[in-house]
Amino acid sequence: MSANGMWTRMGASGSSVVIAPKTISKEMEERMRVCIEAFMKKAKPDQAKSLKLVRQHVEKSLSLSLTHHKDVLKRLMHGILQRGQAVTTQPEVPVRPEITIAKTKATWWKQDERREALLMGSHRLFQFAVEHPECGLDAIQTFCDLFSTVNDPELHQLLTAFARQLGSGYVGQDLLPEWTLHTQPSPLQVLDCVSSMYTLERIGVQHSRSADLRSFLDHGSSLYSPEVLYIAMRHTSI
Repeated sequence: MSANGMWTRMGASGSSVVIAPKTISKEMEERMRVCIEAFMKKAKPDQAKSLKLVRQHVEKSLSLSLTHHKDVLKRLMHGILQRGQAVTTQPEVPVRPEITIAKTKATWWKQDERREALLMGSHRLFQFAVEHPECGLDAIQTFCDLFSTVNDPELHQLLTAFARQLGSGYVGQDLLPEWTLHTQPSPLQVLDCVSSMYTLERIGVQHSRSADLRSFLDHGSSLYSPEVLYIAMRHTSI
């Protein structure tokens, strides 16, 4: 019998396994709850709900046999899951994940490592775009290019959510205030409007000046030749 009042027996591997008594103390139950909660936060959603996996984790972490206490385990799991479902608030900026796979020359090119690198990069790009709104359209364009190429459903959903969340900040916002109403836009303003309108329409957001641009192109497209627009584009890239 151990010092805390629990019986032990020799396991198949030769290690000592603690056997829980007929009743579990409040102190031990609290330790189980903390252990279960920590496992659920790190595990995938389907793994967090698996009674078998949770039980194995608790038994291994606390050297505790739960053969006769599955009801306690189920009750604790149910309480933690219920609390988790009650939390509906979402952070404005998702918590950036940490890379858990070691970076080695032999394995960094593999699929799992590339997937985690893309996950990390997406969170960092979103964080940067939130902190630097002037780069928001560029970030949206990058997310759109990425989610059109990845075949991972979870990553596709994350990239789409990032792009749409950034795009929501442009709803009702005048993206070209320097182009006053009922005036002729400059070649550079035309290019800026076309570029930003294309980016926003990829995520289903209407550009604030789309109607003005279409009206101008329908009635005044001959004002600027392709050469003029090309020169304006080159000047912006220098």
